[in-house]
Parts: sequence; C-alpha cells; structure tokens
Amino acid sequence: MTLIDARVLELSQRTTHYKERYGSLKKLETQVAQGVSADDHSLYTDLLEWRGMQDELEQVTHFPKTDEKCWRFYRTNLTNPY
Repeated sequence: MTLIDARVLELSQRTTHYKERYGSLKKLETQVAQGVSADDHSLYTDLLEWRGMQDELEQVTHFPKTDEKCWRFYRTNLTNPY
C-alpha cells in the first residue's frame, strides 16, 4: 500500500465516522446554522474537518485522472511535508 492509498483509506474511514455520527454533511451544516454553543464548538470543528477531508479526497482521487505531475507533487509532499 502506498502512502497515498493509506491517506485515502484514512480519510475514507474518518468520513464514515462523521456520516455515522451526523448522518450527512448537509445535516451537520443545518445543525451548525441553527447555532453553536459558546461553550462547545465541536459541531463547528467537525464541520470544518469534514469539509477539509472531502476536499482532500476529491483532490487526491482526481490527480491520477488529470495530471501525473500533480500526482507526483502530492505524493512527494505527503511523504515529506517539510
């Protein structure tokens, strides 16, 4: 398994966790829109994380279909982020 495959698997598992917890991204967005407690920002934090994971999954799975240079760049940066 490559690092990219491992990352896709991790993001997929985390996304599944949020789906089980909130039902759907749309439902979580609705909950956040109704208001977030001043003492507990976990709904908002989960929303931001879920959106970020979705965006990353979309980019990672789109690279191989579009541009090998992008794929190599992502793989290099995932392997060595600094």
